[in-house]
Amino acid sequence: MLVALSLPGQQPQADEAAVAAAAAPAETAVAAAAAPEMPVFITPEQLGEIVPQIPADKLHMIAGPLNAAMVNGGIDNPLRKA
Repeated sequence: MLVALSLPGQQPQADEAAVAAAAAPAETAVAAAAAPEMPVFITPEQLGEIVPQIPADKLHMIAGPLNAAMVNGGIDNPLRKA
């Protein structure tokens, strides 16, 4: 991030303000593009086969957080998933 310093009594130049304003959305877009996708270890269909008691309309709501918990818990490969 580029930050301009201004001393007391100085006004920031228009170019510096424009650069600072334009840089913020670009950095956010780059960070969003660089964010890795959450791996899918268990699909809603697989979860329905493993736990048939879960209603079909709730499988999608459970599969996402379950996959996130697996990643947070270090369950990151098929052997650990098993």
